[in-house]
Amino acid sequence: MIFSFDIFDTCLVRKCGEAKYVFDILAEKAFKHPCSSEHKRAFVAARMEAEKNTWSESQTLKEIYSAFDYSHVDILPKEKLMECEEEVEREMLCPVNSVVERISFLRKQGHRILFISDMYLSYDFLLKVLQENGVWKAGDTLYVSSNIGATKYTGELYKYIQKKENISFKKWYHYGDNEYSDVKIPSKFGIHAQHISHTYTPYQLKMMQKHVTETYNDFITLVSTERNLSKTFVDSIAQGRVWSGSNA
Repeated sequence: MIFSFDIFDTCLVRKCGEAKYVFDILAEKAFKHPCSSEHKRAFVAARMEAEKNTWSESQTLKEIYSAFDYSHVDILPKEKLMECEEEVEREMLCPVNSVVERISFLRKQGHRILFISDMYLSYDFLLKVLQENGVWKAGDTLYVSSNIGATKYTGELYKYIQKKENISFKKWYHYGDNEYSDVKIPSKFGIHAQHISHTYTPYQLKMMQKHVTETYNDFITLVSTERNLSKTFVDSIAQGRVWSGSNA
């Protein structure tokens, strides 16, 4: 039998919580000099939009940044931004001990271990972070959508691996956090799929609350300026809520 594991939010989690908060941290490094929160928000929006617009089964980080459209006198070159993004990912990633222990147990029983990821980051980068976090061992195999040009999401990556490994779907066990890509899709092929979920750590919750607080503060500051109202008054009306456009 073969046992495969998703990587992000299964074997490895981000200390900052959700993936989108990586871009908030990246925005702090993206400019040569300190800049306003408005510019940082614009940077994050542009980065996320570039990822959305370049999606494909073979999407790479380089393709995302080739479509990245944000101009600012102090913005770092795209090559440097890609390096910074990988640096932030490495700094934020940490292993899930319970999953690492499960993988170690399966290895001791003589089972093959595969790591599978729908990810624009490169094969070499993912291999390195698996090694650095004590998840990878000699004899394991890694399959990455950006390298192969097929994803779990469409099911093509599962079919590719089945042929590559010459295994029966019924003798394959897969673990992952995404209920669609890691459970529903592989189950259609007859793979024994198991959903894995983790609760956020206090640090992750703190980081996410920080993001929410900063977004709200930026909102009431903007509204108070545009409407010529005091921040205290705007806060009394908003009461923690954020509106967009003319509704604000």
